[in-house]
Amino acid sequence: MKALRLSLLMLMVCFPAHAAWAGQAESHQRPDRLTRTRGVVHYNYNITEELRDLDGQADEVMYAYDYVVIEPPVTKAKIMTALAKEKHQAVDVEGLEAEHDAVQARLAEIAALSFSQVDAHIDETFSGLPETQRASLKTLYKAVLALIKYGGLD
Repeated sequence: MKALRLSLLMLMVCFPAHAAWAGQAESHQRPDRLTRTRGVVHYNYNITEELRDLDGQADEVMYAYDYVVIEPPVTKAKIMTALAKEKHQAVDVEGLEAEHDAVQARLAEIAALSFSQVDAHIDETFSGLPETQRASLKTLYKAVLALIKYGGLD
C-alpha cells in the first residue's frame, strides 16, 4: 500500500494535471485541427496524407499526424505553450499577447463599421486590387462583421 501511494505521488509530481501530453497517431479519416475527446482537446498538426499499398490491391489512404492534449478551455497561448514544450522551445508569451492585442484592435476597427461602410473602406484601402479581389475582401469583412455583431463576439 505504501508503494502504491508513493507511485501515485510520483505520477502526480512528474505529470501534473495541467501538463500537455503529446503523441503521434494515424487515421483513415483526415482529423480536424481541434478534436474534443474525453473532456480534453487534441490539437492535431503536421497532418500528412499517405498512400499505403495493400498487398498489390488498391492503395489505402491514411493520415499521419502529431498531436498535443490540452485541458479546456483551449486558448492560443495554451496551444503554443504545448507545442513549444513538445519541440523544447521557449514560448514568447509577451509576443503572443501583443499579437492578440493587435488582432483585438483590428476587430474593434471592423466592429465600428456598418455593412455599407465596409464597401467604401475596401474600395478606398485596396484600390490597387482588381474588382474581383475587392469583392472577395468585402465578403470576408462582412462575414467577420456579422460574427462580431450577431455572434456575440463584440
